[in-house]
Amino acid sequence: MAASQLTYVVELDATSSLSLAVAGLGDIGFRYEPMTAWSGWAELGNKTKAALIGGFSLYMKVRVDVHSTERPHQHSVVITKDSTGMMGGAMGMSKTKKKFDEVDRAVVARFGPALVHRQAL
Repeated sequence: MAASQLTYVVELDATSSLSLAVAGLGDIGFRYEPMTAWSGWAELGNKTKAALIGGFSLYMKVRVDVHSTERPHQHSVVITKDSTGMMGGAMGMSKTKKKFDEVDRAVVARFGPALVHRQAL
């Protein structure tokens, strides 16, 4: 089963944790819209276009949340996939899975040596 949630524990303050996660998403084309100081949505593509032409157009939405941990100077960043790609059928689902794998690589690259732990669920 493909991952639908990525959790990163980083040795950074909350602001830097969120900024680097959002930068990683931006590196691969996502647009970020904050909901609160420590959470928001990131979208890629156009939902209407994806509904009209299916798997030939990718639409993906993820939620980004930053939480404090038990340790000072560490925070967890949770990225949850909100889109399955089902509008695009098997091709859309495959593209969504591949893009979520790309999200993981981009965010890990941005966190660099500050990354303490990574978990995919």
